[in-house]
Amino acid sequence: APLFHARSKAPRDGWLAALLLFHLSADTEAARAFPADLDLTSIILAADFSIAPNRSTNLFNRLPQIYKTAFTSRILASFDGDFEWKPDSALIDWLLRNAPRQAMLDRTEQIETWLKAHQDDTHVRNGYLGLLSKQALDKAQLDRVIADTEAWLKAHQDDTNTRNGYLGLLSKQALDKAQLDRVIADTEAWLKA
Repeated sequence: APLFHARSKAPRDGWLAALLLFHLSADTEAARAFPADLDLTSIILAADFSIAPNRSTNLFNRLPQIYKTAFTSRILASFDGDFEWKPDSALIDWLLRNAPRQAMLDRTEQIETWLKAHQDDTHVRNGYLGLLSKQALDKAQLDRVIADTEAWLKAHQDDTNTRNGYLGLLSKQALDKAQLDRVIADTEAWLKA
């Protein structure tokens, strides 16, 4: 354990050693804890969570509540381009489910840009549609989401999860007649295909 404790001070990947120290601290999950002398704030502020995205969310789940905001802020800052490393699909999907809703709504343009660059990703797309479904969209944003999602669905005909998320979003919006006719025609054509 002393070796892992020393390794936890490594700038980019020390968080992996900290997570290992947590797991080695006791035989049962309920009894596990981070060593008291571990500077979790410094570890989080230096972390590159893109090294092991699934393990990073595992770390988040085990962090005491007082450190969770710093963890989330670190991934948000990476998504904003503040660091050399970028979050992958799994971390962006995690942000969509766990970051403060307004923080993600403030990044809708970035998310849409990311989605255009990652056309085959469904997890972030579904998470984004879910985020948007929790608020009323203005006409311009709704038109853009309809156009982008329709085009994406035409290229991904078999993705029923995204189509369901899309229809769920639209069911919570005030669609004008033209938008409604467009969505009905598109869904009807898909059902006949």
